[in-house]
Amino acid sequence: MTNELETFPEELILASKSPRRIEILRNHGIKAIVMPTRTIETLPDGIEARDAVMYLALKKGMTCMNDLLAQGSVPSSCLILAADTVVYKGEILGKPKDRDDAIRMLRLIRNTSHFVATGCALLNPNSLEKRVFCDVTEVFTKD
Repeated sequence: MTNELETFPEELILASKSPRRIEILRNHGIKAIVMPTRTIETLPDGIEARDAVMYLALKKGMTCMNDLLAQGSVPSSCLILAADTVVYKGEILGKPKDRDDAIRMLRLIRNTSHFVATGCALLNPNSLEKRVFCDVTEVFTKD
């Protein structure tokens, strides 16, 4: 079995400013270059949650990679990590529009289960290789 750390890139670029994602990496001894993108997070109509998070993760990663390539500042050994997460229960529950919308969402998931989907995209700007995947967790809430 190959030691995965042997092939770990010299530089990891995190296409996000998420404090939680930065913390997860740091907790595992990984210091990333934080390079958030200005990606418009619109989704095609009728897209399912799993596809939505992979679509947005790839979109963020591609934006970051294109920015690096345009600047001509791509490290020789680097990897871009981009991610997106949504909560869904019959519908994707985005960011609440206001207090009433937040209350509606909380009532929808109260005393029942819902799903959290996270999509990740790993991109190598030197080889242009891309990998996109998703993980879904069922979450139970209780008063």
